[in-house]
Amino acid sequence: DSCGPGYFSSEPGASECTGCPGGKSSEEASSDCPETCPAGTFSSGTPCTICEAGMYQTSSGSSSCTVCPAGTYNADLATSASAHNSIANCLACSPGTKLEDDGTDAEKHNAADDCELCGPGYYSNEEGSASCSSCPDGEVSPSGATSCSSCPAGYECTGGTTTPCAEGKYSNGDTQATNPDLPCQPCEKGHSCPGGTDRSPCRQGAYQPNPSQSTCLSC
Repeated sequence: DSCGPGYFSSEPGASECTGCPGGKSSEEASSDCPETCPAGTFSSGTPCTICEAGMYQTSSGSSSCTVCPAGTYNADLATSASAHNSIANCLACSPGTKLEDDGTDAEKHNAADDCELCGPGYYSNEEGSASCSSCPDGEVSPSGATSCSSCPAGYECTGGTTTPCAEGKYSNGDTQATNPDLPCQPCEKGHSCPGGTDRSPCRQGAYQPNPSQSTCLSC
């Protein structure tokens, strides 16, 4: 039998065929491997093969393809060498997402869904991010955020976590603007603070001589 594509035999009538060297290929019944695999393809003792999804190859005559770098993906299912012949074929993940794997596993770079949303308390404001950044204290964000916003009134925000102000404390826009490191302020004397944004002066016939209290005392 004659040698198949990607194989050759330099000796007429040889009983075995030899696989072409990496990056080279041949037609059926060849005595050598004259074909150099183009960019976007590879060969390793096989016919020239288009790089699989998640990979690319910029050079001709290659024996393997390269996995897309962190923050990028290539969803083309080996339909065309031109879809895999440049690193530009690895598309950048959108802002608000990340793709951490740095060129080690093609299956983590072969679909847009491989770009993961930044979690609550994190953000990414650039395309092609490998990771998301944590919101600074006093700020917060939802999933998939491209920026952080000020902690809402009635809460304190640390490490992206939103926690309601406890009893005996309160917060509003003014307290956060004047003291962002302590968004939930201790309730002042003469007031009651049941938590959140509420802070009320003691009504007539009631008093509170201590700070950080949730209720007033009857006279």
